[in-house]
Amino acid sequence: VILTSAQMIELLMTCILYIILSGEMLIGCFPNGPINLTGYITLSSAILAPCALLRSVRTVSWLSFYNTITHIVINIMVIVYCFTMWSKWNTKVVNFQPSFSTFPIAMGIIVFSYTSQIFLPTLEKSMVDRDKFKCMLFWTHSAAAICKVAFGYIGAVTYGSDTDQVITNNIEAQNLKLVLNFALFVKAMLSFPLPYFAAVELMENELGKYLLPAKGDSSQQQNWTAVDVATVDQVGYYQENDAEGIAPVEIAPSESEEGCFTKWFMLKSKKIKTRPRVNLDGNLKPLPWQALSFRFLLVFVTFVLAVTVPHFAILMALIGSFTGTMLSLVWPAYFHLKIKAEKLNMRRKIQDYLVILMGLFSCVSGVYFSTLELNRVMHGVPQNRTGIPILIVNETNSCFGAPCDQLMVNMKT
Repeated sequence: VILTSAQMIELLMTCILYIILSGEMLIGCFPNGPINLTGYITLSSAILAPCALLRSVRTVSWLSFYNTITHIVINIMVIVYCFTMWSKWNTKVVNFQPSFSTFPIAMGIIVFSYTSQIFLPTLEKSMVDRDKFKCMLFWTHSAAAICKVAFGYIGAVTYGSDTDQVITNNIEAQNLKLVLNFALFVKAMLSFPLPYFAAVELMENELGKYLLPAKGDSSQQQNWTAVDVATVDQVGYYQENDAEGIAPVEIAPSESEEGCFTKWFMLKSKKIKTRPRVNLDGNLKPLPWQALSFRFLLVFVTFVLAVTVPHFAILMALIGSFTGTMLSLVWPAYFHLKIKAEKLNMRRKIQDYLVILMGLFSCVSGVYFSTLELNRVMHGVPQNRTGIPILIVNETNSCFGAPCDQLMVNMKT
């Protein structure tokens, strides 16, 4: 329960961050417009509402692909612009010795930005060649780390202590600034479906455990409708079976089945007919209105939290200091020791213990200092800015590859 709750918190916070970012970018595009931030967040949420209809990992993957292309274009444009101002670079402004009071906060943000393992089970089971999963994981995380460091450093030496939390706000060329802000808006919109889809799948499966009848439970068998998806024809659809009374066939994990919650509504409302059209992703149609309402409700909840929770960026660091470090560092290492303790040598065990200790330290210190920062902001106490710690700059000023990197718009480093 604790693990699932932490995952849901991380996923929903990520969704909220993208919604807020969308509104912030529209404000950047039209700073003198008649619509305020809340209005733009409402508009962004309305545009994202159709995400409730997403039922295929393949569709989410294509949206993520376009998101990556937009990401690359934005980074190239900003880096090229910064290089045109190389004569103004000041390397002395970057402080490589972060203060103890700000480092834990930055650590919580950094860890939060690398919680991709929440999406990984969904993505891995959908891969055609799973043997390449580890290779993909290594190169993508390595590339992300290099880009974060390089991007943050270039932005810091270009604008110094005046570097804004969203670096596009520092760009003086208004036309370029407008294009970049709109591109960031598009990127935020394309980034939303992945964490939302993962959150829906996780929540549906957890709720479905208490709703679906147990396998072999003959007393509940009447709730099940006969479905046979054992074979696939050449035109891309599962062949239909004319036989009546057959038991449902479990869809293979690699074929992204419907969530258990959705299945329960389908079975109860008799929406699964004997001869369904089932596509290659295992999506049974039509989607019951109860499950559809649940998905739209989840979008609405993220919208409400986005417009009502004050100082969400710092609150993200506070909660992320616990959920992020536990999901990224503590629990993976702990479960690795628990499951494979007999097969691990002493060196691997020591590595896991060190990861756990580092995670616990980051968790405790991050929660403590994030609480102090949240208390300071809520009481309106100004903060002394004595420099720009490179670890904070990397994560708050200019990285567009992770959710929290773009959204520290309310928190000054």
